[in-house]
Amino acid sequence: MKKYVLFIKEACPYCVMAVELLEEKNLEYDTINVNGNVILAQQVKNAFNWNTFPIVLEQENDVSKLIGGFDSLEGIVINDG
Repeated sequence: MKKYVLFIKEACPYCVMAVELLEEKNLEYDTINVNGNVILAQQVKNAFNWNTFPIVLEQENDVSKLIGGFDSLEGIVINDG
């Protein structure tokens, strides 16, 4: 089953919109809040070579792949929907 993993920060409007979109579409997801942990936030950005939040991954059959940010997630969810 497909699931999304979102690395988010509080007070990030695109993070809020990503969570709301997944809720609205009744899609399974987990969030990992990196707020207040500058080192973790930087490690996540470096690991995925992505500079903004949210950082969205798609997991299916124990395989994770980078989707990107909110715009990429929105495109996938709307096209699949």
